Amino acid sequence: MRTTDRARTGTTPTVAVPQSDRHRSPLETSERSD
Repeated sequence: MRTTDRARTGTTPTVAVPQSDRHRSPLETSERSD
């Protein structure tokens, strides 16, 4: 899944934003993972 996210980051800049939040906010990670 991580590889897919990284690949999408190049296509969709929006993916890069949540990725950074994932490491910063654990709550966001739960919602994103879900």
